[in-house]
Amino acid sequence: MSNRITLAQACEMATADLAKLEPELLALLLRTGSRGHDIMAQSAHLLETFGSLRSVVASTCPQFSALPGQSPARWAMLQAAIEIARRSLLEQLRER
Repeated sequence: MSNRITLAQACEMATADLAKLEPELLALLLRTGSRGHDIMAQSAHLLETFGSLRSVVASTCPQFSALPGQSPARWAMLQAAIEIARRSLLEQLRER
């Protein structure tokens, strides 16, 4: 079994009701699992460990990176996604 999300899987997830699919959202951002742990299992573990999607992205780099299969680079990807969303929302607010 591959630890990567295929293009077909990513497209299917992108058209699904993503509001209900928090593990899948994390999986899309983090992209690959690690040896012995597929990305969906890792995403579910992050949500279980931190308790919510908000808590995952609010975690510190040391907290996040201390978990098996996670790293500062993965934490930085999540932070970049949050910053992109924040800036996009600010642009929308300014346009109103």
